[in-house]
Amino acid sequence: MSIKHKMEQLITLKGNLVYLKKFDVDMIDELSESLMNMSYETKALTTTAAVFNKSGISNFVEDVIKDSSRIDFAIYLTETDELVGDVALNDIDKQNMHCNIRVAIDNKQNYSKGYGREAMKLAMNYGFGMLNLNRIELDVLEVNTRGIKVYEKLGFEREGLKRKACYYNYSYHNLISMACLRADFIKIYSECTQDDLI
Repeated sequence: MSIKHKMEQLITLKGNLVYLKKFDVDMIDELSESLMNMSYETKALTTTAAVFNKSGISNFVEDVIKDSSRIDFAIYLTETDELVGDVALNDIDKQNMHCNIRVAIDNKQNYSKGYGREAMKLAMNYGFGMLNLNRIELDVLEVNTRGIKVYEKLGFEREGLKRKACYYNYSYHNLISMACLRADFIKIYSECTQDDLI
């Protein structure tokens, strides 16, 4: 592994509440513990149907590290270094300069504390500032009103409704498609500079 590649893997993005670290095999134990103890509410809001085990998580992390179409970050609390979730830039399209983003705060006890919002902001800043993306998009369950409000504050705009597009727990659910353009993100967070990225 080259020094450049190793340094890229170890890039840490820091905010006031949380910091992000790219997934690494050294994180498998703590990622496994966090995911295997994920609250029901998080599973429902992220429509997670998978049953996690350490072997499966280990394989997933190893695959993610090799996948050039995505970058997954673990979310840690700045004060305690506790792992509280993850945020990912996935389906990175280098020709059209856009990607999808997803975030999960693993336990309900950590909801409404600003962790997910700051993690999203850091990941978006990385996507726009380091990957030169022009657009970051997501789909969110229509019933996830708290998440929608956070995304709107981050600069995402609603672009459409996917009717009955997600099946979870014996029901079909509507998804709202949202996207944020780099220009809109810069307007909201004009204080974000390249110095903030590393």
